[in-house]
Amino acid sequence: AGRGARSRMATIGPTQLALLTSAIPEPEREPELDAPVVVRRLYAARVGLTDRALGGPSLLANRWPQLAELDLSGNLLTQLPAGMGKLSGLRKLYLQNCRLTSLPGDLVGAACCGDLREIWLDHNRLTTLPADWSGVRRLVSLHCGWNQLTCLPDDFCTSLPLLVELLATNNELQVLPQAFGLGMRQLRCLAVRANQLAALPASLGAAP
Repeated sequence: AGRGARSRMATIGPTQLALLTSAIPEPEREPELDAPVVVRRLYAARVGLTDRALGGPSLLANRWPQLAELDLSGNLLTQLPAGMGKLSGLRKLYLQNCRLTSLPGDLVGAACCGDLREIWLDHNRLTTLPADWSGVRRLVSLHCGWNQLTCLPDDFCTSLPLLVELLATNNELQVLPQAFGLGMRQLRCLAVRANQLAALPASLGAAP
């Protein structure tokens, strides 16, 4: 229901995010009267955004520092700019149906200062995921199906204690980390069908 409600909300319709940002005028400041515009949800799905349109590392963080939800799905993105981890309030990030081949390490690693709870990466061209996920310890949902992943990071086992669902179907996974699941006590949904797995690690059946 949440996703359906989200998709019915008005979306941003320029073909370049740079044009969008330049089109929003800075408010004329009047002493004690003017208040800054706060943008918490930005929907820019399927509007033809390219890597160049996202600008440099600090464009999103500087322009909309209080973003909590960002939808860039269905665009022509092959990579994300470094610095997205500076969006300290970001909780939901939708990147499915793009052309991403990699993710910047600071999006989920130790340098991340965000508060991500959901990441959607389905239907991209990812062959690997960042090795360090220590910056998103509150993550509860990760969707990375329909990519070209051959393995999942060992760091999942220790850095994602609150993860509830991990959907990694339709990849090229050959093995899961041996300690997979041991530090993920909240994991309730693991979807890994349509991969090349011969067996699941014994740790998945270990008692809490």
